[in-house]
Amino acid sequence: MLRSLPAAGALFTIATIATAQSAPPVITPHVVTGGPAGRFVVDIEVTVDPNDAWTAGGVSASAGNGVSFVYATEPNDGGPIPTAPDLGTGGRFVSFVSLPRGQTRNSRFRAGGAVSIAGAFHPAGRVGNLLPGLFNIAYLEFPPTATQGSGFTTRLAWDVGGDVSRIVITTVDPGRDNTLSRVLIAHATRNFASPLTQIEFWVAIPEPASLALLMLGGLFLIRGRCVGRAR
Repeated sequence: MLRSLPAAGALFTIATIATAQSAPPVITPHVVTGGPAGRFVVDIEVTVDPNDAWTAGGVSASAGNGVSFVYATEPNDGGPIPTAPDLGTGGRFVSFVSLPRGQTRNSRFRAGGAVSIAGAFHPAGRVGNLLPGLFNIAYLEFPPTATQGSGFTTRLAWDVGGDVSRIVITTVDPGRDNTLSRVLIAHATRNFASPLTQIEFWVAIPEPASLALLMLGGLFLIRGRCVGRAR
């Protein structure tokens, strides 16, 4: 079940005093391999300045052209699980959000990585959306501890119903016919004066003629490295 936090309206207006100079967070998508057949998975990493602290995040992603998001489900009511999904109901190759944690650390998928859901991110709303064609959640550490650093905060998993080898992620809009998903990711930190940083990318199956162009646009995104910080 998705619940709205009382502090949802203040998610990205958290007022804090900058105690040190710091750089904005860096947000990096990574393609994840090794999942079930027909499933395309992307992890979102946020790298936070050592002088700063992660506070909140948001993800708004749509799915179309025959693909849909995959979630773990509650054993009692069958509803989608937005955070800490590793409950024996759907494995780990599912869509969810977490506190910043090592990419493959158990704590990311269990209670140690659980994050508070504050509503919908974009468009904003009091209740988040976990639907086959829409993943729209704002989330935060509540109450904030100012101790959260770098790590992986979002995993998006799509059921594409077939071969995933031609799917790419790119910052170049591939056009409606080739787009499987459009993704907007944002993160806020505690100490940086302008705390909201965001990126946009697309998941696509491009036509052969445009494949090279799109891969150039998304080359820096598809690094395929695994970072496992001990958090």
